[in-house]
Amino acid sequence: MSVWTEFLQNKKFEIKDDYGIFLHEFRTPMFFSTEDDLMTYISDTDLKEILYIKFKEDENFKLFGSEKKHQEIINSTEKKKFKNSFLWFIVILIGSLVYHYFVKEIDFKELKLFIIIGGVFPITEMFFDYRNLTVVSPQKHQKFIENSIFSFWLQKSNTKFFAYLIPTILALSFGFQEILTLGKSTQFNFVNEFALIKSRLDLGEYERLLTYLFVHYNMLHISAIFGALYFLSRIFLQFYNLSLFILIFAITGIVGGLSSVIILPQEISYGASSSVLGILGFLIVIVFKHKEVIPTNIIKDLVNGSLYVAVLGIAGYEFINNAANFGGFIAGALIATTIDNKDEIEHKIKKSLSKIKF
Repeated sequence: MSVWTEFLQNKKFEIKDDYGIFLHEFRTPMFFSTEDDLMTYISDTDLKEILYIKFKEDENFKLFGSEKKHQEIINSTEKKKFKNSFLWFIVILIGSLVYHYFVKEIDFKELKLFIIIGGVFPITEMFFDYRNLTVVSPQKHQKFIENSIFSFWLQKSNTKFFAYLIPTILALSFGFQEILTLGKSTQFNFVNEFALIKSRLDLGEYERLLTYLFVHYNMLHISAIFGALYFLSRIFLQFYNLSLFILIFAITGIVGGLSSVIILPQEISYGASSSVLGILGFLIVIVFKHKEVIPTNIIKDLVNGSLYVAVLGIAGYEFINNAANFGGFIAGALIATTIDNKDEIEHKIKKSLSKIKF
């Protein structure tokens, strides 16, 4: 029995009506007189927020998705939402492309990157999510149980603030960079001063192996870095402390910078993607080493993230420093191979789960 399934044992709720639902953000269940009322509420609710659900024939609340009937009903509702979300996504994507074409002067490299990140990746993810809704099986129910409790555990985490720390520092650095370069007459060039340039490194400016991590090209660049780093930070800080996170962020960034200087000596490097890939590489090795403890959806998300980065690196080789990213990823993975603390992770999970109040 996994630590996540074990958490469900002895969780009892007072039954007040024939139909009910328990959401992540509420401490007590909500009850309904009819199944139609329950389904109406479900159709207007983000299904990721649902933890438990009760139908008339159930003696008690059961984890959402742990019964085939529940999953089939929810899948049907989710499909309708999915189609609407997909249509809105297409409208927004087309609108953004029209804006770039008619309003803003086109940078074709930037537009290509936007289409890949804002179009190809989300559509691919939507396709697999939709396909997943067509499958109902006992194995899927078990995975759903573990994944739901893990997501619930993340939401209850007290590490949310710390997960914002490094991404926020990077965002503030970008804001400072934009302020300094607002005036076209300014003599200050953020890239020249802080980016990783081999000729300046040869002059002894070794601090650039760190400062280049805080320089970003544009809003799209920093937004992608911020989102990816926050997502990875939330998971990382559930198992390890902030000091180790900062250390790995710095080490993988330095290794990524050195990889860039060696493999692409003529390129100017900037951006924290090498450190983001370093954290990703670290977590992938950790979750595979401890897959009995960490749910499979986390493994899937991390592997998918790696594949997306690989595709992005191939498609956008003109403006993405694959050498730095690869160096950071390998460094993070190697660091993870030196850490073996499965029992400590499981103990930490159980201890934090026991503190969650309903």
